[in-house]
Amino acid sequence: MKKIILLFIVSFTSFQLHAQLFVGGVALENLPVGMYISVCPEYNGGFSSCKAAVDYGQGRHTFGHVQKLFYLTDEKGEIRKFRSGVAILNLMIKNGYKVNFLESAHSCNLYYK
Repeated sequence: MKKIILLFIVSFTSFQLHAQLFVGGVALENLPVGMYISVCPEYNGGFSSCKAAVDYGQGRHTFGHVQKLFYLTDEKGEIRKFRSGVAILNLMIKNGYKVNFLESAHSCNLYYK
């Protein structure tokens, strides 16, 4: 019994947790490997907070909650707020994305997985 508990503890602590990233209700982890995405920080009235606009070729829609279709959201569909473009960059890397093109943390950057 002790071996089973120890195995469970070791496997749980070695499991790397990461936040799921959604855009318009689509989990980015479900996109094909090798697909490029563009992520642009959009600052709200100054540099105190920003949201991340994402383009993975999903097309444009003119109905419904257009704004939520293009921004990183949580699993509940709430738009994620970030303190800076660097926070977005760190989140993308933490979730397995690699930087393909980085102009600066304050402009659009290309990633791939």
